[in-house]
Amino acid sequence: MNKRFAFHVLSILLVGSFLRITYLAQLKRTPFGNHPTGDSASYVARAKEIAQGDLLGNQPFFLASPGYPYYLSLFLLSKGPNLWTPLYIQSFLGLISAALLALTARVLWGERAGRFAAILCVLYGPFLFFEGELLASSWEVFCVCLGLYSTARWHQNPELKWVGLPWAFGVFFRPTLLSSALGLGCFAAWTRGRDASRKEGAIALALFVLPGLMSFSLLTWRNWKVCDDFIPGASSAGINFYIGNHLNATGSYDAPETWGAQLEERSTQEAETALGRTLKPSEVSRYWFLQGLAFAREQPVAWLKVLARKCLLLLNRYEVPNHYDYLAFHEYIPLLRLPLVQFSWIAPLAFASLVLSPIRRKAHFLWLFLAFQAGTILPFFVTDRYRLPMVPALILLSAATILACIDFVYKKEFRNIGKSLLAFLVAFLCVNLPQVPQADPAGMKVRLGQIYMEKGWFDRAEKAFLEGTRSNPKSLTAWHGAALSALRSGKPQIGLQRFEILLEQRPDWSVAYVGAASCLDAMGLLPEAREYLERALASNPGEDSIRWNLWKLRLKEEGPEDILEVADRELLENPLDLPALRARIACLSMLGRNEEAKDTIKKGLLAYPEEPELLMDCARLHMSLEQPDQAEDIARRLMRSHPSRGDVYNLMGIIEAQRNNLDEAILLLEQALQLQPGDSAAHSNLERARRLKQEKEPPRKTP
Repeated sequence: MNKRFAFHVLSILLVGSFLRITYLAQLKRTPFGNHPTGDSASYVARAKEIAQGDLLGNQPFFLASPGYPYYLSLFLLSKGPNLWTPLYIQSFLGLISAALLALTARVLWGERAGRFAAILCVLYGPFLFFEGELLASSWEVFCVCLGLYSTARWHQNPELKWVGLPWAFGVFFRPTLLSSALGLGCFAAWTRGRDASRKEGAIALALFVLPGLMSFSLLTWRNWKVCDDFIPGASSAGINFYIGNHLNATGSYDAPETWGAQLEERSTQEAETALGRTLKPSEVSRYWFLQGLAFAREQPVAWLKVLARKCLLLLNRYEVPNHYDYLAFHEYIPLLRLPLVQFSWIAPLAFASLVLSPIRRKAHFLWLFLAFQAGTILPFFVTDRYRLPMVPALILLSAATILACIDFVYKKEFRNIGKSLLAFLVAFLCVNLPQVPQADPAGMKVRLGQIYMEKGWFDRAEKAFLEGTRSNPKSLTAWHGAALSALRSGKPQIGLQRFEILLEQRPDWSVAYVGAASCLDAMGLLPEAREYLERALASNPGEDSIRWNLWKLRLKEEGPEDILEVADRELLENPLDLPALRARIACLSMLGRNEEAKDTIKKGLLAYPEEPELLMDCARLHMSLEQPDQAEDIARRLMRSHPSRGDVYNLMGIIEAQRNNLDEAILLLEQALQLQPGDSAAHSNLERARRLKQEKEPPRKTP
């Protein structure tokens, strides 16, 4: 390698390292720094299980990146989690990715193109943004950069044997990269078969595809091992297909409102209700896949409109948010306000290369990679982090275009200058001119309020949610958060007023009726609260949680003896009525008739062997009988099968606190608040555990 080229690339990487250190330093000063939410929280929860020795788990892969929790688990093995270190490593990966793109461009078009590729990569704003997220995006980009480098090297030297290994490694972080390996392998087989022999073509195909197939088979085998179900990749494939293909689909992430944050559980419940039986994860995925296909078949015009919108979002300058909003983050990270490289720059430059034959001759595999990546996104939905792995190929093409245009200017080739400029302008207008609806302007304020809720800072949360309502007065999530935070901070009257505002906008929203009932309950107005719960049940008749809230309210009004008689009568008519079963268990526990409560739980579990509410009732009963070991067994079982239930982590935190394991208790209770923001019981338990820990620690000696 030319020493001058190496010096230039290292200088560029030095600038990139300064930007990344600055970005993480600014991120630390925001409320979002190192605070996992959404998919990040799910990855961290699974990583904790892996760090505790549960390597396989007992559920199939659901999230898009099966391998990322294993990476995070490496930083959770020591006492106390450290989630900043993986972010620093991801930033370092960003620098390695820039170096790999420089080497790839050097192989294809020379050292000058390599310098331009490195500059574009280290200055690309969304790369900085995603390197600071507890998501697999930076690993996906790294694997793509390494894969493109190995592919470029193979086309230069077909004897290269490790060309498929980067794609195989990438499959663990993004299983859909297998399709890119397959496409590049077929292209390599065709070129090698044309230039050498069919046998050489078959060998080329095997070198590209077999390592990735082995990785994908390993993921599929793991799913079969843990749940005895054939699930290639992740069990969310059919669900994601439906999210991108239904009547109200927008082309981006647009799950049904009833699913909320409990995507896996709610989608499973609806599928099982529709089919009238318990379903395996593969059957749930297949059900939603068929629902998406039915939409395309029955309403082809509407489906084509959705597909056209996906194409527009895929090629548009707008970074469609799915976790945090890149554009909204500019308010919190001053570095992002600099004129960094954006998609609006590199996409037109890349498309301009199509009219430049010196570039086009060596870029066939790059365009093929882009086509296969687009083919794995468009059937589902478009977001910024799903589009991100396409960017390295666009950067390579952009660097080549810049170099070609500079050469045209030096050589005074005015025809080529005009042709490339015209192509750039057309592509620039196509990428930048169409205006797509932006994300909810209240979105980041809602996220901020949720973080404050998780930390128990209800006054700050209320302020953030109210700022969200000012940004978007029609934001239901902002009004709901403002109402809930007011209730949690001891202002039920204000909370009730805000829930009433919600009901004016959405009269059929059962969640708002339940929230208003909670406010009335806190004010001691039980008959009025009961009326609101009955309205909630009328708007959502099949919701057992609303019926259970009604039972709890009646229990407060009438006492356990009277409610026990009512529950027994209802169970005579329907012995499998789950809310009535739970009401009977609660009444018997309050009356001290623990053996009868145990018998009722056993009967319920015979009918509903995996029902989490019954299992939680059983665990609470064991706790009341001072049997923490039995309660822990049930709680750990629930943590494996329902990792998004905050009340399970709350119960485990109580158990660990009773055993005087205060560090573990605090971690569990913090996780409970991440999963259920505003849970007053978890918040009070967390404060108690922290207070006990402070009392245990010896006072620091002052010099």
